[in-house]
Amino acid sequence: MMGILFALLHVPELVAAVPGAQRDVELALQYMLSLECDGEGRPGPHGHYPTQMGPWRDREPLVHWCHGATGAVFLLCKAHEQLADPTYLRAAERSGESVWERGLLKKGPGSCHGISGSAYALLRLYRTTGQDKWLHRALKFAEFMDSEEFTAGARTPDHPLSLFEGWAATLCLWADLLGGPQSAAMPMFEV
Repeated sequence: MMGILFALLHVPELVAAVPGAQRDVELALQYMLSLECDGEGRPGPHGHYPTQMGPWRDREPLVHWCHGATGAVFLLCKAHEQLADPTYLRAAERSGESVWERGLLKKGPGSCHGISGSAYALLRLYRTTGQDKWLHRALKFAEFMDSEEFTAGARTPDHPLSLFEGWAATLCLWADLLGGPQSAAMPMFEV
């Protein structure tokens, strides 16, 4: 649902051309916000989101770009920009806090379910808010991928050089951090 809403927010003129579609997008965003939960799956404004419907609350919410708090940051920042509603920015920041708390993933360096994706979510918040804490945190995530703890503890992805699973995302992240984090965007997603 988050990915579909994210895409729709990028084509507001097309959404506006369909009677009632704008209202439907806003209702879907409100429904998504109603699913927000804590790290144990209990409802409340804590920045996590379920990865599936049904009896999901017995599983720890994931912090990945493809689902969970990391992906929510991108959607909620875009909703804030398009709809000029601070509710979405506050929710994005809560998700960013969840990414900061749980985003050092052991699945690898990639953008989808790896640390680079977590860092890009924090950079998205930096771009949206201008607050240096988000940039600082993204830098810390990038530094962690060069640590002995990460290299010893992270699993080797199926495609270790790919953008979504591997080191290509990390190279893009480092290039963005060195070249201008104020314009950094998740490769192949935001640009």
